[in-house]
Amino acid sequence: QWEELQKPPASWMELATKAEKLTGDAKRGSALFQRGQCNQCHNSGKAIGPSLNGVTRRFSSIDLYRAIYEP
Repeated sequence: QWEELQKPPASWMELATKAEKLTGDAKRGSALFQRGQCNQCHNSGKAIGPSLNGVTRRFSSIDLYRAIYEP
């Protein structure tokens, strides 16, 4: 399943639709968040982006993809 997401999507909406069918892995997500240095702008003392704590309870996956790909 993960390999499907590695292919370039025709659009972010196509990617979001595929991703909705997958189950998450919190440990891998946390590692990616740290490795991608997302924490420097989100959830830090010097945050310039919004806190991502509980973001999946506040927004749908489509809304999150839209915010990432069309900010």
